[in-house]
Amino acid sequence: MAQRTKPKLSSRGSALLQRYRSGKATLQDLIADVFALEEFMAVIQYPVRREVLIDLANSRGAKGVHWFWQKWKEVFRPEATDDLIELGNDLRRIWNFYGGEESANDGDDPTRILSSWLVWRPKPEQLESYRNWRRLDQDVEKRLGLHPHAYEYTPFFCSIPTGNLVPDPNCLRAMLIKGVFEHWRHFSYCANADCQAPYFVAKRVDQTVCDAEICKAERQREHARKWWNQNRAKKARNQERTVSKTAKKESKGNVTRKAQ
Repeated sequence: MAQRTKPKLSSRGSALLQRYRSGKATLQDLIADVFALEEFMAVIQYPVRREVLIDLANSRGAKGVHWFWQKWKEVFRPEATDDLIELGNDLRRIWNFYGGEESANDGDDPTRILSSWLVWRPKPEQLESYRNWRRLDQDVEKRLGLHPHAYEYTPFFCSIPTGNLVPDPNCLRAMLIKGVFEHWRHFSYCANADCQAPYFVAKRVDQTVCDAEICKAERQREHARKWWNQNRAKKARNQERTVSKTAKKESKGNVTRKAQ
């Protein structure tokens, strides 16, 4: 569960992923090799977790989480708006603690926040909505041996072949916890004060603005202004001083000649 870098694939996992991307992998291929399947799932879910982190961190208030949920409601089991708002606030506290430009309070302990997500359990009525939520069609569920109405909330599964705790890909809190483990070292806050989605996962240590074109363009303009101030403006001032000195010398020479 403490995966901190992009998952790697064995030859078996790579072969399964290649068949999947080429459209040749069947359902039997996916479930036949548990070890390869778990590696395969770890790789394809890695960018999903990154995107979910960024989207939720930048979704503020009821309007923001409404947008978030419209995008992700087909992936995760039902969540209440108030719970999503609280999760977003907690995630921003973690983000600010490690890489945000906003102030981080001393009480914003990331470990405490993650632990609260881990021990959280749905209320009876929410668990019932979890059981009624069905992402797969009945034929696929039957083949996989799934029984939605007998579902019990289990955010992580024990994987003996990989020796890991594997997050349920349809459980938002489990995916957030795993995502924080993978990306916390790269949590950043966009330096563009006008950025509409300032929380981002940096690709480089020196990256100070997000990947939005408007933010990158603003940073380029800022670099251009800085270069101008340090170079061309300084050169222009030096030229002005030179011209001024020359004018003074010529003026002094003219005065001398007139006096003669």
